[in-house]
Amino acid sequence: MDFDSLYREHFRYVWQTLRRFGVLPSDVGDATQEVFIVVHRKLSTFDSSSKFTTWLFAICYRYAQYYRRRRPKTDVAPEYVNDVASTDTPNQEELATLQQGRELLGAILDAMTLEQRAVFILYEIEQLEGDEIAGSLGLSRGTVCSRLRAARAVFWRKVERERTRENPRLLFAGGRS
Repeated sequence: MDFDSLYREHFRYVWQTLRRFGVLPSDVGDATQEVFIVVHRKLSTFDSSSKFTTWLFAICYRYAQYYRRRRPKTDVAPEYVNDVASTDTPNQEELATLQQGRELLGAILDAMTLEQRAVFILYEIEQLEGDEIAGSLGLSRGTVCSRLRAARAVFWRKVERERTRENPRLLFAGGRS
């Protein structure tokens, strides 16, 4: 495998994965470079029977663990990058809706532990199966299932909180939308 082409092809994926793990915008460029230094050093050990992005995700996950241990706690809510490159230019309303969605996703992901976040991203966003997740993170399938269950509980609590904040009458009517 040619490192330069891998770098060009997967740069955005690594950047977005690190952002989803909570690496701040001011740090994500350096963090991405650090991940690719590891990739370059360990490329010869990559087992080509698995997906390259799964291997990259595991490296990003380990970097995010290191990053969280060494960075000072701040109250700054990070902005999250857009997951999909749009081919159409959105109007102002669509941009505002996208920004609100990114902010909500950021708040939801920030409410999860890093372990829950990793499983949630791999399963719900990257759409990997439980066995692939277990293999890439070095976990048992049962641990993957329990972390996913916990992450989904956090997700739905935050979504419900957002719904009631948008429409507080739902609480008094006793109904859910």
